[in-house]
Amino acid sequence: PRLRLAPGQMAMALCCQQQCGDDPNRSGGASPRNLGDFNLGRQLGEGASASVYEGLDTEFGVRVALKLVGISSKSASNALLTPIAARSSAATAYANEKSALEAVAHPHVLSLLSHSDREQHKGRRASLLVLERCPNGEIYHVMEKLGALDELVARTYAHQLWDALAACHDQLVFHRDIKPENLLLAEDWSLRVADFGLATVGRAGLMTNTCGTSGYMAPEVYRPRGGHDPARADVWAATCVTFILAMGSPPVTTASPECWFFRQIQNNRWDHFWKAHEKFGPTLSEEFKAFIQRGLNPIMLARPSVATMLEDPLFKLPAMSSTELQSYMQAAMMPHIDVHEEELESRDRKSTRLNSSHLCN
Repeated sequence: PRLRLAPGQMAMALCCQQQCGDDPNRSGGASPRNLGDFNLGRQLGEGASASVYEGLDTEFGVRVALKLVGISSKSASNALLTPIAARSSAATAYANEKSALEAVAHPHVLSLLSHSDREQHKGRRASLLVLERCPNGEIYHVMEKLGALDELVARTYAHQLWDALAACHDQLVFHRDIKPENLLLAEDWSLRVADFGLATVGRAGLMTNTCGTSGYMAPEVYRPRGGHDPARADVWAATCVTFILAMGSPPVTTASPECWFFRQIQNNRWDHFWKAHEKFGPTLSEEFKAFIQRGLNPIMLARPSVATMLEDPLFKLPAMSSTELQSYMQAAMMPHIDVHEEELESRDRKSTRLNSSHLCN
């Protein structure tokens, strides 16, 4: 049975339904709308090919996130891309994300509320994605403030992530860039998988292009000659994120022989791997360690699927309810909310990312 949207997602989708006559439980089925239907607010973030702004629906008063694909100072300043190549890259990212979000409706996948293929903003051409607003930002920034999460909290977020990925893979949507920066937190502090610009949609099988963010790329992605399975690459990346949630740092620098931690994984010297990490982080339960070891299998064909990982004993252990998670996170983040908002926004946009070398070629 298809999972229904979370209450907050449903409320926003209902507004689109009233205006566009669409099914409110479908993630991206709303008819196209224009940028003029929204008041443009502050910038929330900027990526390689898009800028994201806060938006207010002028008719229904609903706050959303407006992603303008094709407008980014990062792409404009990229000397490696000609203007034509930059537009082509942005068009591909827009098509990927739109197709992916239209294909998947899940409580922990960001909702696409509407879209417009042709927009103008400050004299520049762009495509518009009207997205669910996640006011608590990236889980990356939560980790910056809190460090390693309590294992119960980490397990709760991990289950939300893996459940969302399973829904994606069921629809042949492979994210290909899972990392903390692409996991957002909704108003109730539940997780949303976002940023499907590098996704593969509607086809399975081996791929040969190198794609992702270096610290989260599976070892086979570095060897494009033999090809890699994007589904198993998602498993590696999601396991890296699960590790970060509980340990506060990445499991490897890169999944290549140059990284000491990866060499321990490759040589099955997990005792050395865990001993080194536990010098600077918490000691995890045996169930959590076993889960990580299954997901970080360096042999692609031996690495479990997302569906198999969801059946792991780790997820048979208790998790927090949505109310418990919200109360816990509000209390945990309370000491950190006295930072002036503009200062926080500026720091967020300029912050150094964990293993943030991003590529797709």
